[in-house]
Amino acid sequence: MSTAKKSIVDRIMAVLNLTESGKIQHFFLKQIKNLEREITASERNITTITFHHEEDLDRSKEQLEDAKAELESAYLNVTVENVDTNAKQDAYAHTYWAGVEAAEEKVQRLEKSIESKINAFKDEIKEIEVQIAERKRRVEKIS
Repeated sequence: MSTAKKSIVDRIMAVLNLTESGKIQHFFLKQIKNLEREITASERNITTITFHHEEDLDRSKEQLEDAKAELESAYLNVTVENVDTNAKQDAYAHTYWAGVEAAEEKVQRLEKSIESKINAFKDEIKEIEVQIAERKRRVEKIS
């Protein structure tokens, strides 16, 4: 029995663990690294989305505060000049209620917008969290 001398390529492949099992192991390590990178990116994405959502929500809440103040003003928007006679009262009633209804609609629209933004944010975060959980499951499976 003679032992064949290993070539330089065989020796380098052995040192670098480039055997068949080494190549397979390298593949899985690379996959784990990619999955972990995606998890990190997704977690940062959640942070960014949360930051922007909170900013947008704060602006929307400020608009809602202003709209509620406008609604209160609409209810108080009666002057003596507008209602000092029965004829003026009848004429002003339409204008008065149109102003109140417009202000109420604005408040309702902003409240629905805020609710919609909150629900969209929750759905987006939930979707990202599902993706993160799936990637973690995959890392666990191939580790």
